[in-house]
Amino acid sequence: MRIAFPLATLAVLLRAGAAGGQTFSVTLSSAPCVPSSPSPATGYGRFDLDADKNLTFEVHFVGLQGRPVLVNVHGPAHPGETGPQQFVLPASENSSGSLGQLFETQEAWLQGGLLYLEAHTSAYQNCEVRGQILNTVGVEDRTWTAVRTLYR
Repeated sequence: MRIAFPLATLAVLLRAGAAGGQTFSVTLSSAPCVPSSPSPATGYGRFDLDADKNLTFEVHFVGLQGRPVLVNVHGPAHPGETGPQQFVLPASENSSGSLGQLFETQEAWLQGGLLYLEAHTSAYQNCEVRGQILNTVGVEDRTWTAVRTLYR
């Protein structure tokens, strides 16, 4: 019973941290590609959804085996599934910008973890790296300190 209270408290604190805008992240590797690629490349990215439903992004790739030719967001799709293209990002190893305002269905897919980022390169035209875009909740250090004291 001692654990139930802190976990419930943590859930409330996490929800409160996401009240203004929301941050989503993506971790990229070759394994999630359909079919998977043998590339050792990786990547990461951040997506921010503001109160007006505008989605901005920052994406970085590391160790791509070919020149990026297409970087895009697909969905709706679960890991291991494919979905139609929703957005096109600049074809480069590092990019940032805005994808504009999301439609309600696109926002629901984003919230549900049903959008994924995929990079197509000259070496792996089908897919070199891919990753689901997932909700990331930021929590301040003082919040973690308060939660940790409940376990002592």
